[in-house]
Amino acid sequence: MTFAAATCRSFDGVPIAYATTGRRGPALVFVHGWSCHRGFWREQAALAVDFRILVVDLAGHGASCDAHARTDWSIAAFARDVEAAIDAAGFDDAVVIGHSMGGAVGVDLAIRLGPRCRLLLGVDTFTDARFYRRRPAAEIAARRATFAADFAGTMRAMVAQITPPATPAETVAWIAHEMAATPVPERDNNTGTPAKSARTAPSAGRATSAKTRVKSLGGSIGWAVCLTPSCKP
Repeated sequence: MTFAAATCRSFDGVPIAYATTGRRGPALVFVHGWSCHRGFWREQAALAVDFRILVVDLAGHGASCDAHARTDWSIAAFARDVEAAIDAAGFDDAVVIGHSMGGAVGVDLAIRLGPRCRLLLGVDTFTDARFYRRRPAAEIAARRATFAADFAGTMRAMVAQITPPATPAETVAWIAHEMAATPVPERDNNTGTPAKSARTAPSAGRATSAKTRVKSLGGSIGWAVCLTPSCKP
């Protein structure tokens, strides 16, 4: 199955790139992680035999990099990006699947969608509850400084650290290349510091919570939340 690419506008006018495939069955919406893009879900196109698929580039990522108008770089804003794509695709309801940071986006999205969200799935996300709490200002500043000094190098080192040893070398190299290639914002002419962007470094974000049922998803730690009476995760 091949994806049909399209673009919509988010709540603040920022263009959001997304793609769809599949013509029948329940709708699956895939949300990528930080510094990733919708191409990370390319293998899921095979599911289009039985499902309708939507993959999206969050603002500042992938083909949604024309995001200069954005001032709110929050999990809630990313959720609205995905909501805009869902509406543009004409999906009445959806199963939302979020990877890593996309899991946090998925929680906010599920709250926004209400009964339109049939099921919420997390993949390799919320694996350490401490990480998703608001971080100390000093830690945020240190992380930002490291990425600002050498974004690509720091990203490649991070990918090497977080991928399991059994991961094929070509897969690790592809992930590192794609994440390191995420555009870094220009520095502010007045302060010399990077302008506000979702891509400079991890930020405090906005804490969200939901009662989840933890389970194993294909060997990866994740969770599933049933949001409608008809679904049984």
